[in-house]
Amino acid sequence: MKKFFLSAHVILIATVASSHGAMVSIPNLSGLGAPDETLNALNSFLPTFNARAVNGVTGVDLKDATFALSVDFNDPAGASDQNHVLWETGGGTIGLSLVYVPSSTTLSLRQASNAGNTVLQVDSILSGAQKAGGDIELVWTMSINGGLSGQPQIELFLDGISVGTATDPGALGDWSGANGAGFGGNASGGIAAAGGNTNLGNTTNFADGTINLTTGLQFWADTQAVFVPEPSTGLLGLAGLALFGIRRR
Repeated sequence: MKKFFLSAHVILIATVASSHGAMVSIPNLSGLGAPDETLNALNSFLPTFNARAVNGVTGVDLKDATFALSVDFNDPAGASDQNHVLWETGGGTIGLSLVYVPSSTTLSLRQASNAGNTVLQVDSILSGAQKAGGDIELVWTMSINGGLSGQPQIELFLDGISVGTATDPGALGDWSGANGAGFGGNASGGIAAAGGNTNLGNTTNFADGTINLTTGLQFWADTQAVFVPEPSTGLLGLAGLALFGIRRR
């Protein structure tokens, strides 16, 4: 896959040009342009992403992916210790999932591959301030070869800040098996990932907050988003002075 970065000075290009096949540095989601797919209704019976074609991109589960979703989590959180499914596709052999456990206020992003024996996992515990602050923008990415030594890597962002990455030499660059997908729930019974080619257990439909269905679940195929801070006014001013000085020479 061809990779390139967009600097802050040319970030607007990404809003009008396709980001397919790219690692794109953005200050916010608008830098990715229009999603390839948006779902505005909860659905536990979605088709699998395995071998799917989305907006002209074929075999999306073998390519990079960026997903986004905004959620207003309950404050205080409920006592449930179940894995509340926000989104998932595939299963314990090959799959990708994002779940929330209210009792520990923990978000978990997981990818299963290598016959279900390798699991990548990123966890993030929500603070009281985060739960009390309204919608949290969740963005998760799957990179086929963007990790250490070209290994697959997953990453989770909360409100544009990375809360962790995971990579493993045993991981494979495929993020969906044939089991169906679910937005806000899990109908297939198979969900990534518990390791040892087993499905994540103790799952239920998401019920500890409100999913923003106006913005919905957004998917950018063959795209890996990386958030970078917007340059401050002072830094832009210094850059402008430097450019002015170069021109004068």
